[in-house]
Formats: sequence, C-alpha cells, structure tokens
Amino acid sequence: MTPEQQRIAIAEACGYKRVDCPSASLGGGYPINPEPMTYWAEHCWDENGTETIGLPDYLNDLNAMHEAEKVLRPTQVKRFLSELWPIMAASKEAELGTFHATAAQRAEAFLKILNIWKP
Repeated sequence: MTPEQQRIAIAEACGYKRVDCPSASLGGGYPINPEPMTYWAEHCWDENGTETIGLPDYLNDLNAMHEAEKVLRPTQVKRFLSELWPIMAASKEAELGTFHATAAQRAEAFLKILNIWKP
C-alpha cells in the first residue's frame, strides 16, 4: 500500500467519511453531516482520490496513531500487539519493546489486524 492509501484506510477505519469538497469549501470548517460524529470539510480527498486534505498523518505522527488505536476493541488490541512485535523484530528497534514502535509500524499492524493491509 502506498502511504496515502494507508492514511485513507486508517482514516476510514476511524470513522472519516469521504466527501466531495468543492475547492471553495476547503478549510471552511463547516459540518457536512449532522450525525453524532460530525464530518468536516477539511476531511476529504481530492477528485483523483490520491491526496488527502486535512487527514491525520498516521504514518509519521504517534499521537494520531494512538487516537486511531482507540477504535480497536479489546480483542483487537491483543491481536494488534501480537502483530506489532514481528514488524518491530525486523527493525533495529526490536530490543526496545513495542512501546518504542514507530507510527508507521503501528499503522501497518493496525491495518493488518483489520484485514485492510495490502503488501
């Protein structure tokens, strides 16, 4: 998966909805959907579906990944941790433990346990 595909897949798993944003509304900040979770104009893709506008940078921002991990159910958290370890074991951070996992490593494990990951 490309980094952009990963960001979009994680955002969708976290409840972001794709909306078509007219260019004049970008950055407008008005609610698109009045449901319990409000979707904002900044959270959309361009017309090609390849760039994200306003989505968290899950692959580089640990805080964003920690927020994403909150959507996991308890059984998924156990699977997440067991999936994260082999990813880390392949890197130099392996001896530091899973609490030192990078945002990108956490994103990969997250997508794998949700069966969204594509090599």
